[in-house]
Parts: sequence; C-alpha cells; structure tokens
Amino acid sequence: MEDVSNYDDPFLGLNGMMRLEPLPANLEILLPSDLDSSGLEIPDFSQGEGVEALSFFLGDVVGIGGLVNDLVYGLVSNVGDTTGETEDVAYELDMTTGESFDIVADMRKGSVPVGEPAWQHGLDMQATERTVLEFNLTKLANLTESNRLIINDILADYIIEIDERDQLETTFSQTNLSFAYPLIEFLEDGIITEKELIGVDVELLENLGVTFEKRRSWHLRTWLPQLPSGKIEISYIFSMENEVPTYDFKMNLEEWLPAQERLYITMSGIEQSTAELQIFGFDTSATRDVYVSAVFTRQDNLTVPRLSIAMEYDVGQSLDYAYAVFIDHENLVRAETFIDTVPQRTEFSATIGDVLILTVDVPQDPIKGETSVESMMIQQHRFVDGFWWPATTFFRDIPSQMFLSAKPDTRYDIREETSFQGMMTLDYASNSDQMDMYIEAHGRAIDAKGDTLMMAKNLPKTFKLETTENWGVRIVSSDNGVEELYMRQSNVPAAPGVVLERLEIIGEDLKGATITIHRPLGYPVIILDDITTGRLVSSAEVYIEPGVYAPLFGGLEVDGRGVLLDAQFTGVIPTSTSIGINGVVTDLSVVSTLTANSVETRHIMVVEPFTSGIASLFAMIFG
Repeated sequence: MEDVSNYDDPFLGLNGMMRLEPLPANLEILLPSDLDSSGLEIPDFSQGEGVEALSFFLGDVVGIGGLVNDLVYGLVSNVGDTTGETEDVAYELDMTTGESFDIVADMRKGSVPVGEPAWQHGLDMQATERTVLEFNLTKLANLTESNRLIINDILADYIIEIDERDQLETTFSQTNLSFAYPLIEFLEDGIITEKELIGVDVELLENLGVTFEKRRSWHLRTWLPQLPSGKIEISYIFSMENEVPTYDFKMNLEEWLPAQERLYITMSGIEQSTAELQIFGFDTSATRDVYVSAVFTRQDNLTVPRLSIAMEYDVGQSLDYAYAVFIDHENLVRAETFIDTVPQRTEFSATIGDVLILTVDVPQDPIKGETSVESMMIQQHRFVDGFWWPATTFFRDIPSQMFLSAKPDTRYDIREETSFQGMMTLDYASNSDQMDMYIEAHGRAIDAKGDTLMMAKNLPKTFKLETTENWGVRIVSSDNGVEELYMRQSNVPAAPGVVLERLEIIGEDLKGATITIHRPLGYPVIILDDITTGRLVSSAEVYIEPGVYAPLFGGLEVDGRGVLLDAQFTGVIPTSTSIGINGVVTDLSVVSTLTANSVETRHIMVVEPFTSGIASLFAMIFG
C-alpha cells in the first residue's frame, strides 16, 4: 500500500505493506477514521471463495460511489490520528480461516519523524504526537505575511526551542498575539497537555484567533507467524472515560500453536505513554485456546498518579514468566511488574501509585495447592526534585486467592498525637498462610511522610495493620499470627527541629497488639494493649536541633538518647520489667505463654527523663 498524494499536512498519508498468507476466508478490520468515529469495516468474504468474493466486493465498492471514496480517503490519509470530535481510537481484527497463516506488516502514517519500531514476534508501534497551532487570519489583522513566515519557520517542527523563544515572543508582540504567550512555554516539548491548560482560557484564545489540536503520526511493525486455523479476534480501544485515559485490549484465539516461545507487545508515544509486555514460555508443540482481556486506566489528577489494571486471561498453559512496564512521560512515573511462573488462568486487578491494591483469583492447582505464583515484583518510580524515587513490593508463594491493600493513613490532625499519622497501613486476606512480603517506599514516591520498609514472613490468612480512632496503631491477625515481621520508618519529621532518623521494630509470632501514645504534661507514655503472644525488639534514633528553639546553639545537631522503662502488667499485677537505651527487647506476654494465650497483658513504656538527658549529653560529647 502506497499513498502517492502530496499533502501539505505531514500527519497525513498511509504507506506500508501487510502480507497475509494464505488469505482468511472471513476478514473484518476496524480502524479509526475522521469520517466515522466508529471505524471502517471491510465486508465479510465468507459467502464466496477467492477471486470471486473479491470481485463481488469490488463491484459493490464501485456502486457505492463517492461515499466509499470519502471513507477510503479518510482511512488512507488519516488513520489512527486524534483529530475530530472524539479522542477515542479503536483497532480491531476479526477473521476466520481454515488453515494456519502468517501476518507480516510494516505500516507508517504521516511523514513526521517517529521512532524506529523493532521487528519482533508480536507488535511494536512507535508514535509521535504534536500540538498544531492554527491562526485565524480574519481575526488577526496585524499578522502580516512576513511575521507569518517567521512563525511558520519556528513551528515547522512543532517544537519551540529555548533559543527560539525570544524571537517568537517579539513576533507575537508585534502582531498583538501576546495573549498566546503561555503556549510558547508549553510547546517546548511539542505538545500541550490538559494539565498545562489548567488556568488557561481556551475559549478566549479561540475567540481571539488562536486554536490548536493534537495530531499523531505512527510507524507499526508486526510479525505473527503460524496464527491459528480457527477464530481470531484482536482489538485495542483507547477512550476517555470521565476524563480518565482508558486502554482496553482483548484477544481471542482458537486452536493456536505458537511459533515462538516468546511474545512481545510494545506501544510508545500514544497519550505520552509507553507500554511494553513480554511473555516467555509458550509451548510450541501443542495447540490451545487463548483468551485475554485487560483494561488499563490512568488517574493523572492526583498528586501521585495511579495506574489501575483489571485483567482476566486463560492462555491454555502455565508460562515461565511475564514482564510488563508502563511509563507516563507527562507525569514522570514508571510502573513495572515481573511475575515468575504465570498460572494458566487468572483474574487479576491492581492499583499502583500512592497506594497498592491487589486482588488475585486463580483456580487452585492440585499440584501447587494454595500457591498460585512463585514470586512477583511490582515497582513504581516517581521523578521528584530531580531524582527517581522508588516504591517496591516483592511477594513470594502468592496464594491462589488474595486481597491486599497497602496505603498511607490519610487522617491528619495537628491537635492529636502525630506519631502514627501518615503511616503505611496494610489489609491482607487470603486462603494461605505461606506468603512472604517485602514493601519499601520512599516518602517522595508515594507522597508520604518519611520512608517505609516492611518485611513479613509467612503472613497468616488475615492480617491488618491499621490506625485506631484514638490515633494509635493496631495489629490484628488470624491463626498463630505473623511468624516474623520487620518494620522501619526513617527520615520522619516529628516536630520542628526533631527528626526521627530511624524507628525499627522486629517481631516474632505477633498475633495482635494495640499501641497508643499519651502525653501527660507533654511527656510521652507508650501503652501496648491486647497482647496475647509474641516477642518484640524495637529501637529508635532521633536527631535534635536545639537551635530551632534556642538560637544560641546555632546549627548544632544532637543525637538524642532515651532510656526506656518497660513494665508488663496482667490486670493490675506487674509481671516483668525491662530497660533499654533507644530501644527495648521484651517477650510481649510471659503470662500468656504459660496460659496458652488465654490472658491478655499490657505494657507501659516510659522514657526516663533524667537518665535520658545524661545519655544524650554523653552522646553529644563523646559521639
């Protein structure tokens, strides 16, 4: 296919090659077009055979006349662009064949430079999006031809370089276009986004004679050998639902025998995003039916954008592993996941951003039992203050049924105890007690106070780490509790001039506890309630800048030391006491251990002020 027309618009024109061998008996292709937002459908060939069916089809095209000519022109010149009243884009392939066949395609739309797609088993589509400015000369009487030539020369590549700004601003000023100054800065990267338009009166710009629209050129290559001899349905739809970008992908193959063990799908440049999927481990010796349905959404109107995935699939066999990455170039967010030992059939949903919400439902395998996936990694990077900040989650021995929600507590009140405000909470439920978990998040990655690290071994079937109504924190779990738990918070601003450098907690066999902090006369008293079993080790490191309160000390930084007294009570009876500096080691319930966990105990921990002051003074003098 070659479009030999001469277009003034470099985003028009479709050129390339597509080869189907042999030709399917039934073929329907849906591609987006300016003239029909629902696409253009090629008629069904299944009622005829070979050249006879094609001749009848061509005869019908001739009979339709001008309407078909307009549609074909729109398809060839502007397929897959973003112009028109709708931003939706749809691609669909629906065919039936009596024998296996191959598809090879190399298609390019427009002449605007785009990235070079790779030849790979699957599909690679590279796109370039640009915002095109239009000037209404009837409303811009002062825009002379000489100034138009200057503007057109600068905007020829749709990007305004830094060294071109002064000349363009001068030209705008001379032609009474100074109201369009904001657009100059927005076009530094060649595209104007919805976020950049916040606060800009677009209707006023149009009334004054300046309009703009987003356009797209793309280059696609695909190699899909040995496609099945049955039904094939593949569709990709991009739409805006309630101003949220939504990507919908579906694939249905009957009796497919993979030609390669690996499949790659890459799409870059659409809506300033890059998506890549790699699947490894297809069995090339057996046929199977394949069904995949995946919906991706992006919420960009949050401080930390959220990426949501809802997926259901059945690939006819278990796979070695899968890797997926999604990059949001506008909001500078990168999300990726790696799954080791992908089950044959799964229903899966996840939300990644300032929160992690994960739901997994896998039919139980008699061989694997309650475990569905060997291991999985989910990671998100967010670019803030010139650096990439990661939030990483690892899972091992993932249950076949699981719900997990990890998110920062969003209740804040400066008048209440602030120690646990903004901390990471966890809600977990599954059908197994064998999963291990690792969560590490920098505060800037999830827009939270301080950095968080949490590791848990053999999580019980239910486990909750949550804040309480009286601004404390509660741990609740089923069965025998968490076998091993490690938590660390660091770089937490506690008060002006006071930074919690490190707070670490190590627990064993923790079934439940409630931690509350009271401050009589401003002095901290820590109370642990609802304890039945377990062992706990905790330590902390605090840095104090006394100069914040007494300028005499200047920028002096002191390593604060606290002598902690821990008293354990059963009812009103004291049962044990321990002491530590910047930490404590204790069996949470000695009595409960002796009574088969039938008695709950309480710990009251107090920082002894006099000894703590002496310890801090020695630390300042001797280090």
